[in-house]
Amino acid sequence: MRVLKFKNLNFTISSSLLDLTPNSLLIEPINYIGNVTAVIELVSLGNFSDYQKEYIKKCTKQLAVSLHSLQQNVLIQSALQESKIKSEELQNQQKQLKVINEELMRKGDTLQIQAKELELTKEVAIKKAEELEKASKYKSEFLANMSHELRTPLNSLLILSKSLVDNEEGNLNKDELESAQIIQESGKNLLDLINDILDLSKIEAGYMEVHKNSIELKELANSLKRNFNHIANDKDISFSVNIKENTSLNIISDEKKLNQILVNLISNALKFTNKSSVRVDIFECEAKKYFNY
Repeated sequence: MRVLKFKNLNFTISSSLLDLTPNSLLIEPINYIGNVTAVIELVSLGNFSDYQKEYIKKCTKQLAVSLHSLQQNVLIQSALQESKIKSEELQNQQKQLKVINEELMRKGDTLQIQAKELELTKEVAIKKAEELEKASKYKSEFLANMSHELRTPLNSLLILSKSLVDNEEGNLNKDELESAQIIQESGKNLLDLINDILDLSKIEAGYMEVHKNSIELKELANSLKRNFNHIANDKDISFSVNIKENTSLNIISDEKKLNQILVNLISNALKFTNKSSVRVDIFECEAKKYFNY
């Protein structure tokens, strides 16, 4: 405790009733376990007695405890307030997590359903693949058997038609020789077509070989006439194949493929024509320059 005495002070203590000039000042720190938490300043018009000093000293001890308790309460209240705020934030986060968790559960259920559907689809696809593989096997076996069954009588037909075309005994007239020649050419075309159909490796690969060779247009026209004249005559319609002037005598192409195309086109034309005529014109056109021969 420190007591100061003043002389010739220039300040006064004012109240509603009077103005007084203090004579002494008492300064006492409020100390709690070695820590100064506050300082008391007291003024007196006279001098502080030893009793007053001792009393003030005892009061400061109690005051130190009270101030410490007050500070702790303030800290506790602040901590409680902060805890309350954090608790509310935590509750909000828990609510958000609950919503997210419910959404994840719904999505999980949806994914499980989709997984089951995918599994079923996979099983169906595997079953279909097995069925297709089995069907492909049966198809291959069927075509292999058909190959033998078709080629055998067709080869016999070709041998007999060649014998007729050769006409070694000379007992066939012109029309009969032409009919035999038509049978032989049609048989060859049919045999080539069967060979292409039965070539499974090319069909499954989506690839057919092209064999280019020189084709005489005049011979091609005569072959078409021989093969289709009798069909046109049966339907009582006119059929002709014409090579226009200034047309090349030969072209380079795959003879088998070209013949198949022309046979299909002419067959359809004769099939759907009931009167008038069917005519095939062979001529050169400007489109030729766009193809590589």
